[in-house]
Amino acid sequence: MKFSFVWILLISGFLFTRFYNVGSLPLFSDEGYAVARAWEIKNTGDLLGMVKYATQPIFIWLIALFQFLSLNNVISGRLVSGFFGLGTALLISKLAGKWISRRTEITVFILMSILPFSVFYDRIVLFESATLFYMSLAMFFPLMAGLAVLTKQTGWLIFPLVLAVGKGSLKEKAAKIFISILAVIAVWYLAVGDYSFISGTIIGKTATPISASGNLKNNLLRSKLWLIDYLTWPVIGLSVFGGFAAFIDTVRKKKISPVLVVGGWTLAIFLFINKTAVIFYPRYLYSILLGVVLLAANGWEFIQSRGLNKTVLSGLFLLILLPGIISSRKIIATPKEAKIPSEDRFQFFEDWTSGVGSGNLADEILREAGEDRINVYLEEENSYFVTLKSDQRLKGIKIETVSWLMDPLTEIPGEVLQDKKISLFIRNRHPDIPENWPVKLIWAYPKTDKRSVYLYKIIR
Repeated sequence: MKFSFVWILLISGFLFTRFYNVGSLPLFSDEGYAVARAWEIKNTGDLLGMVKYATQPIFIWLIALFQFLSLNNVISGRLVSGFFGLGTALLISKLAGKWISRRTEITVFILMSILPFSVFYDRIVLFESATLFYMSLAMFFPLMAGLAVLTKQTGWLIFPLVLAVGKGSLKEKAAKIFISILAVIAVWYLAVGDYSFISGTIIGKTATPISASGNLKNNLLRSKLWLIDYLTWPVIGLSVFGGFAAFIDTVRKKKISPVLVVGGWTLAIFLFINKTAVIFYPRYLYSILLGVVLLAANGWEFIQSRGLNKTVLSGLFLLILLPGIISSRKIIATPKEAKIPSEDRFQFFEDWTSGVGSGNLADEILREAGEDRINVYLEEENSYFVTLKSDQRLKGIKIETVSWLMDPLTEIPGEVLQDKKISLFIRNRHPDIPENWPVKLIWAYPKTDKRSVYLYKIIR
């Protein structure tokens, strides 16, 4: 892969799609959790504390590192995903050049640049982009496979593919993967402190349990809808065509094509996740993007090799990309109007923990405070805690989470009632505030037609 002027333009365009208007999407609670853990590292220096709660450390470390930038903390966290996305696109492009042809490197990079799946997840503070980066890196350096696991536990899914078609002999790859597994166990041991608790912590405390009794039929139906939105029909069709082309090439040469192996791995991972997922969201399928774009590039290479007119090829390629371009443009410019799976729409725009209306909430807090000192309390480290702590306008305001706002609500502590500062608290859910609480509702923001965020003032 030679970095010509064309590649400079492609990379510049990629970075634009990841960073332009990146603060427009409300903060989802899982993003808020990641940023809060990064703050914890920054404030305490405890590099492995999150592992005790089954959160892997590498992505959190980098978010913490980016917190030193003079940017909004949420935006700086999202930059991490954007840079990981760029690295992933370059790595998979390199794989395409190695296994298919040099000219497919650009094809893969363009697909990774415009597919709604990668555009959306490269712009948020979730683990998927970083995990796929290390999974892709492991294809070149098998010793790095453990880093995928230490980013997110699903990183182990890359091990079979590395053994099958990764760089090096099978013996070398097996040895390096074994070393990487030992490194993962060592990190877990340092964090947890006892081998007997490792399995209980890493498996028992995970938020996404798996089971052989997962509802395969229901999950497959949902996956179909998600992938239509995130991959688009033309690219899905091109990937299937690329799989058939790889099979034909294998039969013709009597040698298994690496692309066919990737296709088999992609299908196997897709079916495994659908069969075992008890709690199921679109992001759990993100790893198959590695196979999808390689298969699509293989399909496009087969079409290109038919000797069609360049104008016809250019027009056809644009038609294939057009649905993704239209969808991704909305994700970047007007995310609330974008066509994304309903589960992601719910979590980012409608769920009680989403950060919708955070700017308006900060405006109300400032209006209520005036020139006085003020305390702001929240029920937990959800999206509003992170977005308000990240708002530079509120830098001088005390913002903290408190247990007395967690359900079931009991009473406001005496020290809060006796504090001479103005005290406000935020609620995102019912049940309603107890009637004996000396409070006044001063503002509410409708996140959806059924959900709102509420700002209360404690009256003394």
